[in-house]
Amino acid sequence: MAESFHTVSVADGSRSPNPSATADGTDKNSRLKAVLKTWKVYFQWQVLVTGGAGYIGSVTVELLRSSGEVPIVLDNLSRGHQEAVSPDVKFYQGDIADRELVLQIARENEIDACIHFAAYAYVGESVENPAIYFENNATKAAVLFGSLIEADVRRIVFSSTCATYGEPKQIPISEDHSQWPANPYGWSKLFVEQILSSYDKAYDLKFVALRYFKRGWCSRKSRRTSRS
Repeated sequence: MAESFHTVSVADGSRSPNPSATADGTDKNSRLKAVLKTWKVYFQWQVLVTGGAGYIGSVTVELLRSSGEVPIVLDNLSRGHQEAVSPDVKFYQGDIADRELVLQIARENEIDACIHFAAYAYVGESVENPAIYFENNATKAAVLFGSLIEADVRRIVFSSTCATYGEPKQIPISEDHSQWPANPYGWSKLFVEQILSSYDKAYDLKFVALRYFKRGWCSRKSRRTSRS
């Protein structure tokens, strides 16, 4: 987040017949809106979105842009689609485990936070080939987090899954429900949550883990809809 900012002094206006007017006759509300608009520019978040060319990531990129933030996408395109990312968004094709690339991205863009989506996400495939899930989802995530810490990026939103809960003991499942996954996909995500928890205590890496159940979105820009 950019450190620069403007300070603007607004007169009291208490002696004016119009209590909302400043000493020079301008409206305080209008002045305040102008100040907030200026601050919005100077306090934009530079957000690295890993897997930003994928299913949820690409829509998150759109939402970040619409809210005035600056998303930067990192995706190896093994399962993502570059056409899902606006040409106006800075895009890096590469792997989250490429430490030098992540450091380069952080340096070139003054990254403030990371939303981490990049992962394999098929339960059946994880049962048939668990090795690629543990390597891609957990091992590479640990390398990514290490690179971000080295770059002094210490805010993470992690795209986890309800699969970390395993078989429910009660319905609805509460956030503090015990976690014991029933498949390698769920375990790979739970491992990442544990990595983040450990890194929070050791390195002050702050995070939020989002455990999705059903996901659905509608993208106005590309007119795409989907749900799962």
